Amino acid sequence: RREKLLQQMLKLNKAGQGIGMDIIEKLREERNMLPIYRRKAQELQGQIDAKDAEMRALKRDPQFTRIIELQVQFASWQHEARRLDSLLQEPSVDDNAAA
Repeated sequence: RREKLLQQMLKLNKAGQGIGMDIIEKLREERNMLPIYRRKAQELQGQIDAKDAEMRALKRDPQFTRIIELQVQFASWQHEARRLDSLLQEPSVDDNAAA
């Protein structure tokens, strides 16, 4: 937005026209908003850093690691159970790709 205002100001200056008060007022507003944006960006970065630290702590927790291992193991057992059910439904090797 600021860039757009500056370009508009430059065009008016090249055309030999004066810079309007509305453009100057908008630039002042932009300038006053800049510290607010920076402060908000710092707050958000702090929140991101805090969440990252939480995630790192969780990943180091042995119980979390064990849960992940059990989820992987559970998924492989589910796959095996489906394969065995498929074999029970169609025991013929020719008809069943799981065999």
